[in-house]
Amino acid sequence: MNRTRTLDMNNSTIAAARPLLLALALFTALMLTLAARADVPPVPETPAPITRLVEARPFTVDEPFVHHWRYEHTEFKAGWLLVLEVDPALVFPRQTEEPVLYVGDQTARRLNIGAESGHVVAIVPVENMREYKLDEQMIWFGSPAFPEQVDADRIAREKKDATDQGIEPLGAEALEEARGRADNASLDLTSLHRLMPEAGKLVEKHAPEDKSIAAELQGTKQD
Repeated sequence: MNRTRTLDMNNSTIAAARPLLLALALFTALMLTLAARADVPPVPETPAPITRLVEARPFTVDEPFVHHWRYEHTEFKAGWLLVLEVDPALVFPRQTEEPVLYVGDQTARRLNIGAESGHVVAIVPVENMREYKLDEQMIWFGSPAFPEQVDADRIAREKKDATDQGIEPLGAEALEEARGRADNASLDLTSLHRLMPEAGKLVEKHAPEDKSIAAELQGTKQD
């Protein structure tokens, strides 16, 4: 492969990733702005279950993506796009470690803040969609940490704590209802970048206070 073609491919990759990077930067900026407020609520006790699974869409992508919200930074080509109803205090931005959102044996990547609406849109990477059963997974917030520092050993400890506290798996009925609210849609896309507009629509619908993040994810934000 010649150098010119390599540069073209690198430029294309950077251009495709730009909306994700901008959305992440905006997410971080809004988190810091809210965290600076004086009326930050105390951190609720953890482990703490979610209130409800609102919507659930399975997705696959042709291009592998790296899950940065975990220490191992593993690559995936599938997962679930979820809308969760949660205690707003659990997702209120803080200038320190925050309760980590888990789904089964995985950390979830939160795409919006949700501290006002109590609704979080999240991505859960899955290694093998044929064998994975979302209805058999617990969905909960574990003890405060930085997600990118959470490894498999910590997830195992957090999962045991959640089980000991009586947090139960999602269940078939809850998943069926969430799939129904999502019109039983499944997403087959070329890349995670193509998933972001769908996620942005969900943020706009369920967490309208995060409209800037929704617009950035959809690529409609005006400078």
